[in-house]
Amino acid sequence: LRITDQVPEDLIEMLDELGTGAVVQKVTHPLHSAFGRTLRDHFLSCYLLAREWGNPDHVCVASLFHALYQRGDGMRAVDFTEYRPLLQEKLGEDVEELIYLFPSAHKSVLLEDGLLMAPIVKVDDGEEIGDIQVPNVLEGGMVTIPGRCRAGLVELEVINSHDQNVLENSNSVHNLWSFYVHAPALSLMSPSARETIGEFMVKAPGATCGDILEWHEQRFSDANQEMPDLWKKHLELFRKGGKFFCAEEQMQVLADENDDGEIDWEEFTTFDWDTCFISE
Repeated sequence: LRITDQVPEDLIEMLDELGTGAVVQKVTHPLHSAFGRTLRDHFLSCYLLAREWGNPDHVCVASLFHALYQRGDGMRAVDFTEYRPLLQEKLGEDVEELIYLFPSAHKSVLLEDGLLMAPIVKVDDGEEIGDIQVPNVLEGGMVTIPGRCRAGLVELEVINSHDQNVLENSNSVHNLWSFYVHAPALSLMSPSARETIGEFMVKAPGATCGDILEWHEQRFSDANQEMPDLWKKHLELFRKGGKFFCAEEQMQVLADENDDGEIDWEEFTTFDWDTCFISE
């Protein structure tokens, strides 16, 4: 069974018409770059993950084109100003809205008020979540992420990262950082996405917030680069008094149910991580 046999033919044709097969997929980890993988390959993989994880149709279709307007490194496969009307017509406005918002949502993941870490505020008697605003990387200024889109964009973020980072899981400190960055949005994720993020914590034995600080500071130092203000502000979350430092302390107290000073597998898997990130 070929991968393309699991994707509707009209969507495959659109991928090919958009030229995604000619775009080399370059990402941070060498195991996912420089061996012929294309943007088309990445998009197809994300679509299959979205389907496997039980996402609604509009999220699955959006996953097939999620970085079309702009990839994380700034590469634009198409001119969004030209293609927005076309994709709205062919894919539906709900799908195209996610595609348009994804580049900005993706670039906001380090921000305390961004896609993953902004408080999940309940509105309309708790039936819906509120909107957030993030910098618009496509057009400048700010763009609103409607509450109705946030869960879908969180899911796309996890799927996008999982497809590209699945082999990059041997560094326990990196894994702990990845877990904390995603953890505030756990309640918006599908069960499979939650499990995927939980795996980062499982593979972070012995790592602490202090290690995360030291690791990031060292990598900028090794590269002889000054740390950007974005990263300086982000790392404040891991210092004493920061959200993740607080979460680390809470976990030690709340998850260690038998008070033996260690969090075993059963305690970890039964701990309610949302306790650490109570929404305002």
